[in-house]
Amino acid sequence: MGLTTKEILQEYYVTGACIMSPYYFCLLLEQDEDSKDDPDEDGVKVRFAVHNLKNDPGKRWGKVQFDEGWASPSIVHTDKLNEYLVADRGGDVYYCGVGDNKQFEKSIEDSAGIWSLKNINGNIYGATIPRITYKRLGVNRWEELCDLSKLPGAQHSNRVGFYALDGFTEQDIYAIGGDRDVWHFDGKDWSPVDIGRETFICSCIVCADDGYVYIAGRGGIIARGRGDEWETHYPKKPSDNIWSITSYRGRVFAGTESETLIIGDDLIPRTYDFEGQLPSIAGRYMYSAYDRLLITNNDNQIAFFNGEKWLDINGCFDITEEEAQVLMSQNLEWIEQAQDDLEDLMDIINKVKK
Repeated sequence: MGLTTKEILQEYYVTGACIMSPYYFCLLLEQDEDSKDDPDEDGVKVRFAVHNLKNDPGKRWGKVQFDEGWASPSIVHTDKLNEYLVADRGGDVYYCGVGDNKQFEKSIEDSAGIWSLKNINGNIYGATIPRITYKRLGVNRWEELCDLSKLPGAQHSNRVGFYALDGFTEQDIYAIGGDRDVWHFDGKDWSPVDIGRETFICSCIVCADDGYVYIAGRGGIIARGRGDEWETHYPKKPSDNIWSITSYRGRVFAGTESETLIIGDDLIPRTYDFEGQLPSIAGRYMYSAYDRLLITNNDNQIAFFNGEKWLDINGCFDITEEEAQVLMSQNLEWIEQAQDDLEDLMDIINKVKK
């Protein structure tokens, strides 16, 4: 008998995910601070858990586990089925292939490490601060595409990129981060992109199916455009930060710590209804590849979509403590109203009897 979902997730929470085939995905899991044997111990344990939908129930999970040492790792699928690569902000790199093809690779010799990874047309790219991008050429081989850290403003690392990147092709790549720090790569050179005049802390990006680039971030702000033409939606009232964004079958999905959204043609994000198959869950981590969509979050709710049916891998029908309190309050109000209605009915019955 294999590992159960409970055994995989117990005392751990999701911090990232990727899809490696139409039936195979991987979760990045980090040990819950409350479950540490020694609360004063530095670092946490990290687990990479794979799930194979083709296997029989009870035999779908596998894992690789590490003791302390990882620093906010990111994960991405490779150009080979069922394989993934992990890199972190310390520059550590781990490749997980099929069979025995699993090993640590030579660390990336850069103090900033890797903040995010992206598969663009089968090639893996990495982004990091301040304004550095990499392309993976093979085992232990990374090419630095740019180091824009010496340009004006780069010394203020909390105001500049790069936090994430994406591209339509390898000659049409966008990298983002900080306050409107957006750059475009044409295969040879990088150039800045002007997406607006108001403050906009960018956190995520997708080059969508509709041919536009979508950038989202703090306060629910969303920008859409390409090249020199951009439009930006600024919410009229305070909104949750958008932490993830992806494109799937012609729609653009965005995720916050509390819900999953669909971005409309008017750039206004609206709550996604999961096709009426699942309750709304937070879309903190979203990943689309191999015509599949994976949505998960720090509460270990995990949903997998093939374009027609949503699978509740774990916890999608669970409710949070806050939701439970709201539901309890609603039930109490309903009970009180029912009691009042019953008393009114008894009064009517007694009057009829008289």
